[in-house]
Amino acid sequence: MTHNPYEAFGAEYGNQFDGCLLKFNKGKFLNDTGEVPAGTEYMALVPELRIGWVRFEHGKPAEHRIFLVRDGAKPPPRESLGYLEKHRWERPDLDPWQLQAMLPLAHTESGEISTFVTNSRGGRAACGDLAKRYARYATTSMVPVVSLRVASYEHGQYGEVFNPRFEIERWQDSGMPPPPMATIAPPAAAPAPALAAPKAAPKSTKAKNADMDDDVPF
Repeated sequence: MTHNPYEAFGAEYGNQFDGCLLKFNKGKFLNDTGEVPAGTEYMALVPELRIGWVRFEHGKPAEHRIFLVRDGAKPPPRESLGYLEKHRWERPDLDPWQLQAMLPLAHTESGEISTFVTNSRGGRAACGDLAKRYARYATTSMVPVVSLRVASYEHGQYGEVFNPRFEIERWQDSGMPPPPMATIAPPAAAPAPALAAPKAAPKSTKAKNADMDDDVPF
């Protein structure tokens, strides 16, 4: 796989999502202007799907370790990123490093670009399910047109829990050749140096229902 220094620089220092932010919280899709109705259709730009770690300070992204899925790189282990000591966390129940998936979407009518950003288990699963469906088309110019959907299940402790879902309505030719993919999956990305060498990783203190909703600030 050819190394592109400009892409690497952009991944480290540039904006990590295209267009406006789209997130899912408490059963609703939201952007910076309000709720986006379920059923809204987008062309899912799966070749630009990203996964990685984002560290937050005062509610804003401060560091990124983001990778394009098509490059085959995997995010480094959480333990390699530092900030393992709870006294360094702004909130004792919230890890400052959050594992996020980022999926660019193009509105089928306006063409406006949004990026679905999620740090919840259900949101990452929605992106993963879509990626699995896309895999057979990855060497073509076809991309899925999806509608925003909401799934739910009954949790024994927290009641009804909502998850985002991308329902594939059809496949559409994007008119663009697919970007190259890594032919052999490379090893996990080199870990970032820890700011302080911890004696041992503490047990997670994340809230029990922390993965049920996204907490991505606009």
